[in-house]
Amino acid sequence: MDEDNFTGNEKQLLSESEISYYMMGEVIGAGKRELQEYADVEPRDISFFSYTSGTTGRPKGAMIT
Repeated sequence: MDEDNFTGNEKQLLSESEISYYMMGEVIGAGKRELQEYADVEPRDISFFSYTSGTTGRPKGAMIT
């Protein structure tokens, strides 16, 4: 799974820039090396925010549990 879809030119451009990229296999390997315990969560804990653009009214954010 460590194959990438970058061309030689794209890899060159990335190496010349300050952009870092990781292949999915590298990400999975890093996660396996540094396992973390699951967080204690409650059903009412906020999981994420969903924001609207305000197309039909004022922009707003919804708290999703």
